[in-house]
Amino acid sequence: MSVTLTGHSLGVALATLSSYDVKEILKVHSPARPIPVTVLSLVNKNDLVPKVSGLVFNKNSWVWLSKMLDWLPWTYFHLGVQIVLDNNDSLFLKQTHNLVNTHNLEVYLHLIDGYLGKGEAFRSSGRDLALVNKICDLVIEDLGIPLHWMQQQREDQIYTYAYE
Repeated sequence: MSVTLTGHSLGVALATLSSYDVKEILKVHSPARPIPVTVLSLVNKNDLVPKVSGLVFNKNSWVWLSKMLDWLPWTYFHLGVQIVLDNNDSLFLKQTHNLVNTHNLEVYLHLIDGYLGKGEAFRSSGRDLALVNKICDLVIEDLGIPLHWMQQQREDQIYTYAYE
């Protein structure tokens, strides 16, 4: 039996904690069956959220702060097997240390889509890059994808998703 729990940001923490409960519930229903919990952690190395334990810093300190936080003992740590992604490996994304952009779920999904293995070149398999710019400005301008193209709900209509 295989059960997969996923999450992003706080969702990862909740999925990890929930995995213990799921294992215990399954043990009750199948006591003879061994139930291992395997954790795979995907992290964008430029994402400060997994490195900063509740501290808030301004955008001017992100570059030097990222380098400093990598070795501090009070930062978060990842369980299980860790795969380090890097938004700077993608030829489609601007190089940035912007907290909002590097922690964006769509950026993570783009990086997972193009990850072929440690030491391998990044190659996107065709996931729509417009999704990355849905709520941020990270796709290189040469591709002509508008930034922040997602419109929020208005009273007179449900949702509108359109390029401006």
